Amino acid sequence: MSENFSLLSRYLYNGLKTEILFHAVKLNIVDHLLREPMSANDLAQTIQAHPPSLDQFLRYLVLFGIIEYKDGIFSVTSLGSLLSEDHEEGVKYQYLMISNYAMKAAQHLDHTIRTGGVALEHAFGMTLFDYLKQHPEDNVCFLKFVKKRSKVFARQLLSVYDFSPFKHIIDVGGADGTLLIEILKSTPNVQGTLFDLPHVAEEAAKMIAENKLGERCKTAGGSFFDSLPAMGDCYILKHILHDWNDEKCEQILRNVGKSMDPESKLLIMESILTPDDYDLQMRDFVMWIQTDGKERSISDFEALLKSADFKIFRLITMPAGKYTIIETVLNK
Repeated sequence: MSENFSLLSRYLYNGLKTEILFHAVKLNIVDHLLREPMSANDLAQTIQAHPPSLDQFLRYLVLFGIIEYKDGIFSVTSLGSLLSEDHEEGVKYQYLMISNYAMKAAQHLDHTIRTGGVALEHAFGMTLFDYLKQHPEDNVCFLKFVKKRSKVFARQLLSVYDFSPFKHIIDVGGADGTLLIEILKSTPNVQGTLFDLPHVAEEAAKMIAENKLGERCKTAGGSFFDSLPAMGDCYILKHILHDWNDEKCEQILRNVGKSMDPESKLLIMESILTPDDYDLQMRDFVMWIQTDGKERSISDFEALLKSADFKIFRLITMPAGKYTIIETVLNK
């Protein structure tokens, strides 16, 4: 069998392997076995499954290195532990999101290729954000993923960027406030405003209050396609621009620019796309089929920022290497 044939065979079966992992996550296999390693029969009783079928299913997870089998007992490996509910990276929620709607969107890829339309919108008849509004379980999953990743991101961010010179930080599209809360905790002299859609900002206000930051941090409801609060010397766009095409991104950037003083800074926190980064290229694919957005190369960012009258002041690579802080200023 030729090397090329073997490679294509692996590609062919990768989709089936992914489905096995999706179902392991949906059945909470890792969480159950982390609490107590057990036999297939005992696990079948716990999750109300057919024992012989579950036993066969578990052996595929052993093959993939997610769990291990010894003396009749299945237990979780270090790799498998990443799929647990408690893991800080939120990989479990990422798997659920890909399974529940990204894979369904991918089945409509021909629509995107032939028409330029968004595959997910063709699959569900609505945008991703409308889909999440109408599917509460998926929305909760999305929010949990964002929250977990934001906590990890904030820790890495604060190890390389000093926010203490600023007086007022505006987190644009700041979701539940996790990032801004962590920044404010680390810089007691700074004020903050979280800006997001009204219903999102309302929930963020509760988080801010729970963290006893109500005196220093306010929320404002609105759309970044309209106007933004004009009181900050630091604006943050974290993982916002990759959701949108260039035209929409320019609109967002111009609205931020209108709110900025000449000395203000805009921090864009995104991944920088490179041709040889497999994981990021696949994330780019997911953004493309879900939102008409994309991951961008540094030249893409330079052109986009120039079109909105910004320029790059400096680039700061995050510790894990997957994200970059693009520190920008008005080009005026």
